[in-house]
Amino acid sequence: MDIVITGGTSGIGYRIAKDLIAEGHQVIIIGQDAAKGRASVAQLAIIPLWLSDEIQ
Repeated sequence: MDIVITGGTSGIGYRIAKDLIAEGHQVIIIGQDAAKGRASVAQLAIIPLWLSDEIQ
């Protein structure tokens, strides 16, 4: 199942993303901080579809 998590770069959202990935789900995380996004992608070992720090 594909799941979108807003606020998935830290805190509860990050933990939920990590757990869902471990269960075999495809996860898309959304966050406001590009640096946190890059770090989360690396830590969760997911393939980034798109990263930007220009979202307003």
